[in-house]
Amino acid sequence: PATGYEVLYVRAAHMARDVAAVVERVGGAVSGAAESAAFLRDWAGSVDVRCASDEEPLDRVARRFALTPLECDLLVLAGLPEVHEGVASAFRAMSANDEPWPTVGLAALVLEDRADRFDVLDAVCGGPLARHGLLKLRGDGPHFERGMQVAEALWLALAGHDAWPSVLPR
Repeated sequence: PATGYEVLYVRAAHMARDVAAVVERVGGAVSGAAESAAFLRDWAGSVDVRCASDEEPLDRVARRFALTPLECDLLVLAGLPEVHEGVASAFRAMSANDEPWPTVGLAALVLEDRADRFDVLDAVCGGPLARHGLLKLRGDGPHFERGMQVAEALWLALAGHDAWPSVLPR
């Protein structure tokens, strides 16, 4: 059976491919966009996507905090910089604020086939992700330009490690 780490990384690889497709579609001549998209695709291609598991830690977190599929996707997207330093660098290269976090605006583009942009904004600002501190927004600019970061230690927990955000009861 696959470990939590393997299953989470399969989800992350699918999300990285979705991000690369958006960057290729809208990145145009933005500095570093082509290189970032290429790295995201290469990294995603290195992940063994044959892993399967009956239940993963993300499923347990989703059940505990009543997360929707959209909110689970937002957690995976926000956690991508945690999977590899090259992924974090790719996000940093695309950031107007030189930060390694995907923005709410990028999330709206990546997830546009699953939700409209205001559903994404509601999910990160007012839903269980924000209420429980599972995801925080970084920066002071407009909401769609703010970076999304998973709570400290949450990505490790989602990968199956014995870790948990200190702000949440176990």
